[in-house]
This record gives sequence, C-alpha cells and structure tokens, in this order.
Amino acid sequence: MQKALFIFICCLSIFSIAPFAHAQTPEALEKAFSEDIKIALPPTTTVFDLFFAEKHYGEVLVTYTDVWAKIHDPQGVVDLLREEISAPDVVEAFLTEENFPNFKKVTPSVGTVVFKPEKFQVEIQLEPEVLKVKELNRTLQALDPNKQPKLVNNFSVVTTNQLEGGGFDGTFSHRNAFSLGRNRLELAGNYSDTRNDYDLTRLLAAHEEDDTLWQAGLLSTRGLEFARSQQILGISAGTNINTFFNDDAVTGDIVSLFVPSRSRVRVFANERLVHTGILDFGLQQLDTRHYPQGSYTLRIELTEQSSGKTTTQTQFFTKTNRLVPFNKPEWLVQLGFARNELNPNTSEPIWQGLYRKRLNSQIEVGTSILGSTDLTIIEPQARLFWKGVELRANYSVSDKGDTAVSAFGQLLTDTYGALTLQLRRTLSGHNTPIQTTNSDVFDPLSQSIDLFSAQWTRTFGRIQLTLQGVRSDTNNRSSF
Repeated sequence: MQKALFIFICCLSIFSIAPFAHAQTPEALEKAFSEDIKIALPPTTTVFDLFFAEKHYGEVLVTYTDVWAKIHDPQGVVDLLREEISAPDVVEAFLTEENFPNFKKVTPSVGTVVFKPEKFQVEIQLEPEVLKVKELNRTLQALDPNKQPKLVNNFSVVTTNQLEGGGFDGTFSHRNAFSLGRNRLELAGNYSDTRNDYDLTRLLAAHEEDDTLWQAGLLSTRGLEFARSQQILGISAGTNINTFFNDDAVTGDIVSLFVPSRSRVRVFANERLVHTGILDFGLQQLDTRHYPQGSYTLRIELTEQSSGKTTTQTQFFTKTNRLVPFNKPEWLVQLGFARNELNPNTSEPIWQGLYRKRLNSQIEVGTSILGSTDLTIIEPQARLFWKGVELRANYSVSDKGDTAVSAFGQLLTDTYGALTLQLRRTLSGHNTPIQTTNSDVFDPLSQSIDLFSAQWTRTFGRIQLTLQGVRSDTNNRSSF
C-alpha cells in the first residue's frame, strides 16, 4: 500500500512540471540561466597609464568596476598636463566626479575622457578652448654683443653751384660712433659754408638693455606732425627701434590653429607656398618670419598623418613695418633743457612722451606729447593698413588753443596704379614765425598751413606716368 502511494505521488509531480518546462523557449532558459550566474565585479583600484593627444604623460590611480570608473587625484592629472592647458580649474572640475558611467565622459568646449580597463589606460582629449597656445619666441634673441671696440664713421657732402656767379653752397655732415659691447658714444654735426658755422647736433652716451635704449647728453626731441624737433641737453629712454622693429618674427600677425593630431601643414599666400612643416597636437602658432610683406589671405592646409584627412581654412594676414609689432608697443620718454650748441637754458625745461600700440592686424593707435613750462602740445594718431590701403590721421592741440589736423591715404592696385592723397591743415593758432636764431627757446609749433595734394601713378611696361596736383595756402599765401 505504501509502495503504491509513493508511485502515485511521483507520477503526479512529473505531470505538474512538464507543462512549465514545455512553455519555456531555449532563449528564455539561456537568459534566465545567465542572469542567475552573473556576478558584479567588486571595485578594483590600480594604476592606469595616462595618454593625452596620443602621448604617454604618466600614471594615475583609477578605481573601476564593470560599469564605471573614477580618477582618484584629478589635480595630479592637471599637474601632469599643466604645460598644455590654459584653464586648469576647468579641467580639474571636468575630471572630478564620483564615477564615470560606461567608462566615458564628454563635455562640450572642454573635452573627452575614456577609460580602457582591458588595457589599463585612460585617454584624455581636450578642446581648443582650454588649451594653451604653443607660442613661438617672438622676442629678440638674447644676443651677446661683440665686446671688441668698434668705430663707425659716416661722412657726407652736399653742394650746389650757382650759375650766376654766386659760388658754391655746401654742407659737410658727419656722424661717428664708438661702441664697446652694449655701450657706445655718438657724435654728430654739420658745417655749412652758407652760414659759415658748425652745428653740433648730437653728443651722447648710450646703453642698450634688451629692447630698451638709454641715452644721455646732447639730444634732439622727435618731431611731431605739427611741431618741430627741439635740441636739448638731457636724458632719454625708449624702445630700441633700430634693432627691435627690424625683427621679422614680430612684424606679422599671430597665426594660430588647432592641430587635432600630428599633421603636416602647408600655407599658401596668393596661391604660392610660403611655409610647410610638421606640427604636433595642440593649439599651435605658426612661424611667419619668411612670409612676404603685405596684407593678404592665407590658405592653410592641414593633413593628419594618422588618417590622411585634410582640412583647409583661411585667415587674413598682415605683415608690415609700418605698424608697430604685436604685443611690443613703442614708447619714448625724454627730459632735458633747451640748448644752443653746448649752452643749456635751465629756465626752459622740455619733456616729450610717445606711445604707439597695435590693436589688431590692421590698426595702430598712439599719442605724442611735447611740452615746456609755457606750452604743451598733444597729438593723438591712428593708422590703418589693410590689403592695398593705408590710412593715417593726426590731430594736434595745444594748451594755448592751437589746433591742426592731417590725413594721408594711399590706394595701391595692380590694374589702376597707385593713388595718394594728403591733407595738412591748421584750424587755429600756429601764427608764431619760425625761430631761426635762439634754439634754446622752446618754439616748436609749425607755421599756419592749408595743404591738399593728390598724386596718381601708373606703370605701362617700362614707362611710368605720374599726375600730381597741389593746393597750398601757407601764412595766407596761396599756390596751386
């Protein structure tokens, strides 16, 4: 009886399970089986290799599971990349997170971070907004001057013969300099047989320090648009334009471009190749020393070495000595007393200041001031150089009510030649006659003038045609 009951219960169990097993598909059974045996990996902490722009930068401590990862020391990563990034706080905040789900994070205008646990690597890519520009050395080289003594002499003679028997009129000029390293002595003057006298124009000691020139002795102020140069006994400090402004590395625009990976760059100006080279990843600055003078559009081709992908961009470019260099404004400060030859007039102090700065590729602005105890003259100025167009404008005003304006414009074209316009006009004052005897008296203002000139020049093969017209009214005397 018991045996029969046991057999009945076993049969009942088999018939109860069979419908359930028959209802399950093979796929469902496999899924259920896999879910049952899946085990989440516990957090693991180890050292990952840090790669930035396909280059190895060091090692970082990373904790990861099968679904997330995090960096233990974001500030340490920033320290490793400090030479490459311009916004360390932004990058550190970007890397600081409880965990990075799916081993990746993308933030617009900042960058991308990707973890690769199978390779124990973390890769970081940053956007141009947070990268440093890899600037060229756009300053003068620290030249070690020749310490051997040098003597430079320049002499010139200008003479004319009056056909009506008046004899010769001539002027003999000289300029001599003795230099030793960064120090020098200068002497300059001229003798005129018309006036039968000798004029000592320059006797000074000078010292160069980087791009600054220091001078002391018999000097001359720099003339303004509506004020003559004045002879002084004094001191001077300012930009050493004779050496600094002739450096081709600083006369052109700054050309920067983002390089996504190691690439070859080719630069064309007017469809002529002017530069080629290999650039690494980053926000790179191009070397423009060998680019031609002028104002034109550059076509820049960038070919990535890894993929062969080529991208093209254009940028307007200006290179000229007519504007001061970028980030290197010109300045000048002079202080002294008016003089007549070697005799200073201590009751007539004279000072001058000058500052010129380049705002962008095409525009420069500046201000000059020249003054003494009784008169101060200020001349703001602006200059534009764009493609074949050059514009200059000055406004002169004194504390005595003297005012004047000047403007200059030039248009250069390949087809129609060159057109030049010039205007100089005193608006008020400027009635003092030119001082010709006492140079130790501060009297720099130019005469009253109203001048307009226009000139057109065109070349036809080897023949050059020039048409010019001038309207002038100086001290109430007109000519055309």
